[in-house]
Amino acid sequence: MSQSQARAARKTGLRDQLARKRAKVVTAYFPLDEAGEKAVQRLEQAQKELQFGNVIKARQGDKSTLDIAALEQSVADAEAERDKHCLALRFRGLSEDERDALASEYLPDDIPADLKGEDRRKAEEANAAKVKEWTYHAMAAAVLDSDLTADEWKAELTSERWSAGDVITCRDAIQRAYGAQPADGIPKD
Repeated sequence: MSQSQARAARKTGLRDQLARKRAKVVTAYFPLDEAGEKAVQRLEQAQKELQFGNVIKARQGDKSTLDIAALEQSVADAEAERDKHCLALRFRGLSEDERDALASEYLPDDIPADLKGEDRRKAEEANAAKVKEWTYHAMAAAVLDSDLTADEWKAELTSERWSAGDVITCRDAIQRAYGAQPADGIPKD
């Protein structure tokens, strides 16, 4: 925060500052086609080159001949290309009440350690189903600019267009957006 921003913040009342506060938003990108996959790879490479360039520049100082501005432009160009060829889903942070309501309804049950065989398998399957339902309902609540219901998200995410990794990326983005550790039963991967 710059000094002028700090002065403005002191002049602005707490109510005004709180009114400007927004929930965290996390964006996840999903390639739409082969061009999208290549754009994501190009962006990752450009980001690595910029990171490496910054390390070299820091070590060599004025002796470095690296053009950091060109590397930054390469990242910006790659981001623009990614944006053209990828679906961007923006996830808003859920409120504590929304998060708790989802967790209470879809939180997997503890499986007793002594449960064996077919009973254990059934309990594990029931828990896996709860996690999937959590995902669909959380998508309906958290995805910005979407009017899809939980049932519509279920149909979408179970279609052949979405890989298991894509669904995991969605779960991760939801959890990062609300900034809290997931409930014990919600898998991070």
